[in-house]
Amino acid sequence: MTSSIADAPRSAIRAIHAAWMLIGATPVLMALVTWRYGPIDPVLAWMRFIAPPVLAAELVLILVAWRHGARLPPAPNWLLAVAAALLLVVANGIRVAGDPWMAEIRAAVSVLHIGAGVAAASLAARPGADVTVLWRAVALGGLGYALAAGLYVGLIPDWSAHDWQRFGLGVTNIRHAGFYAAAGVSAALALACRPGALSWALAALPPATLILWSGSRGGMAALLAGSVLAAMVARRHRIRLPLMVAGVLALAAGIALLLPQPTPSAPVRIAEAVTTGTNISSGRIDMWLGTLKEVVRRPLLGHGEGQFITTPPGADIFHHPHQALLQLLFQWGIAGAVLVTLLLLIPLRRARRAVTAASDPLLPGAALLLTFAVYMSYDGILFFVYPAMLVTVVLGTLAGAGGVASGASDRYLRSR
Repeated sequence: MTSSIADAPRSAIRAIHAAWMLIGATPVLMALVTWRYGPIDPVLAWMRFIAPPVLAAELVLILVAWRHGARLPPAPNWLLAVAAALLLVVANGIRVAGDPWMAEIRAAVSVLHIGAGVAAASLAARPGADVTVLWRAVALGGLGYALAAGLYVGLIPDWSAHDWQRFGLGVTNIRHAGFYAAAGVSAALALACRPGALSWALAALPPATLILWSGSRGGMAALLAGSVLAAMVARRHRIRLPLMVAGVLALAAGIALLLPQPTPSAPVRIAEAVTTGTNISSGRIDMWLGTLKEVVRRPLLGHGEGQFITTPPGADIFHHPHQALLQLLFQWGIAGAVLVTLLLLIPLRRARRAVTAASDPLLPGAALLLTFAVYMSYDGILFFVYPAMLVTVVLGTLAGAGGVASGASDRYLRSR
């Protein structure tokens, strides 16, 4: 069947929306491909670590943007120079790494994330593309992951013999389920702020319950702080969004306390920390101080990506220092941290302009980005493939809506 010229834009929009839906579905896909009980074999461990469904979704996004995305304006010379300098820092990290193979894999994944962010900007700037499709997909992806987790837990043959700390679905620690679920909660509740869309709050309840039940204090705190920041930036729903997040989390906490608790839930962990004054930071402060000592050893260019587990204070236990800035300083040094900051200047400025100009359609993106910004300030979520992908894709989407693509963004914002 032949396609007319008039049909081409519609087919392009369908392809863009399909790519966004695939991005949103990645938590469910990760749950399906890692669904297994019993000891963790090397293949399953790598599936959780590398997250092939997430990488595949990023590749699809890039291919769709190459075929159907809006044309981006030429990057300024200074930005190209910054990108080239960062590539040299990354290459040096591979050269000095104690485990070059791991450094190469991590560097390749980082480059893919950046490519997906640029692709997201191109797609968001395409006239006719409705970014609400992406926010809905992320919300439904979080809901789907939570429901899959509930089914997975219900089918565990022997609860007493199960390794709850490792859990299973797309993560190596049960509390890591928090970043899959937090994305869904954040997007769903921001969608619920729109007129006549309150039913999206129901979609936030299962993943919120999973966050509290799994013991993820960090996910809960990130959602609360991220909602306040997003409402302030968007200049709308400054009371409604934070209250909605707090209300859903309070209801989820009550449900989590009623459920069987093979591992301490977040309310229980918070109560223990407050009443005993111990384990408030879960050892993070000592880890951060130890990381700073390692940063001082190689302050300019760092130790390379994926090397934290071979270097004190994380040797043989942790892959990251549980803090985004320290992670950048450790792997790429002061030079790398400064270069990454410079690369983010333009997309962050464009994203803020877009959210301010069209708050309701882009509020879920702002809530997602700021929730994860808070989350990464005290946890190592940027080490993991899904949250790192989501941060770059959401930032790129907001930046595209804010005018990265010449001539397209103004029409896009008016159409919202």
